[in-house]
Amino acid sequence: MRGAICSRPPDERGATLVLFAVCMTVCLVFVAFVVDLGNARQIRRQAQSAVDAAALAGANTLYQSGSADFPTAVTTIKTYAWSNYGVATSSWVNCTDSNALTYKPDSANSDTCVSFDSSTTPTLVRVFLPMRTVAFLFGGFTGLASTRFSAYAQATVKTNGGASPCGFCLLGSGSPYDGQNGTLTVQGDAGVGINGNASTKNNGSVTVTPPNGTTLYSNGTASGNFSPTPTTVSGSLSDPLASLAVPSFAGLTAQSGCVDGVAVPGIYFSIPTCHLNAGVFVITGPTHISGQTGVDASAGVTLYLTCGVGTTPLACASGGQSGADLVCTGNATFQITAPSTGPTKGIAIFFDRYNTGGIDCRGNGAAAVNGTIYGASAYLTMRGNGNGCDFNSLVVVKTANFNGAPSNFCVSYDHTQNAQVPNTQQPTLTQ
Repeated sequence: MRGAICSRPPDERGATLVLFAVCMTVCLVFVAFVVDLGNARQIRRQAQSAVDAAALAGANTLYQSGSADFPTAVTTIKTYAWSNYGVATSSWVNCTDSNALTYKPDSANSDTCVSFDSSTTPTLVRVFLPMRTVAFLFGGFTGLASTRFSAYAQATVKTNGGASPCGFCLLGSGSPYDGQNGTLTVQGDAGVGINGNASTKNNGSVTVTPPNGTTLYSNGTASGNFSPTPTTVSGSLSDPLASLAVPSFAGLTAQSGCVDGVAVPGIYFSIPTCHLNAGVFVITGPTHISGQTGVDASAGVTLYLTCGVGTTPLACASGGQSGADLVCTGNATFQITAPSTGPTKGIAIFFDRYNTGGIDCRGNGAAAVNGTIYGASAYLTMRGNGNGCDFNSLVVVKTANFNGAPSNFCVSYDHTQNAQVPNTQQPTLTQ
């Protein structure tokens, strides 16, 4: 009798191991893609955030001094790139952006990755981050060890062009403008800004050439003759030159007065009544010009009126202190033209920010000023038949009082010939 023959199934343990190995390899490849590509995406997001911040920061600092300051903007861009993305300064050397804008100020480093659309009045800033290599953690499983990428951003610069929002600015609170019978005429790049109330009498007036006008801040009111009718706003008037650097008297020495009709830059107790050579004149005490005398500061002069003892200048007390001032009486004349270059470019008269002195013109005298008159705590007064109608100035003072039969004060503000107002406009990303 034949018995049944039972056969054993084939041994499949080897095939299972092979299948397991294949599955593990596939899983590792997927892990490589997920981890490495996820890491790359994260770094890419960091790069984009960093270049956005760098472009905005560069655009924001470009006009902080009033005119385009490329070295500061480039340094700011690189600082932000380092802080937010670890881009070393050396990485910008020979950095190339094939779509760079026309002006590339970092030429010393053969760097086209920071560029602007103009070498004089740029409105666009473009930043292209230097290429970075990112290694893959599981690159060995995919045959791809690393990748290279960058990011770019372009920002639009919004600028005031160095111009002030007001050509005649009164910072005092309450009623900083008392026009009485005097006439105030303002034309040029900006109008009148008054931080409060303003008034004139029947023979007085305020005339501003359209489209500029008079703006009364802090919900101020106007009474008298104003053309056009003032506009009222709720916010207070900020000092447009609050960040303007105080003139330096470093290296200047004490001087006694005029020699052969000429005075040299230095430290004086009062303003010399003669021809002033170009430079900075630091004044510590009152100056009264009367009779037929005059001051000729038309060679490119900045008068820095501060506090002090004798010819030792001192900063005025922060609560306000009466320091150097200028009073013109009789037929005295005063003419000054600000420097056209240097750290006091465009500044004719600068009062210490806490100097409560001011400018007082009386009688039949005349004044001609080309450049900024700045005194955050100072006053401006015109009395008698005083005539100040030859002013190419940005005037920023605390209060103004115009009286007479009538006295005249005329301002034609050209911001290109005055102190540059720092930019306060915020840039925007365009790409």
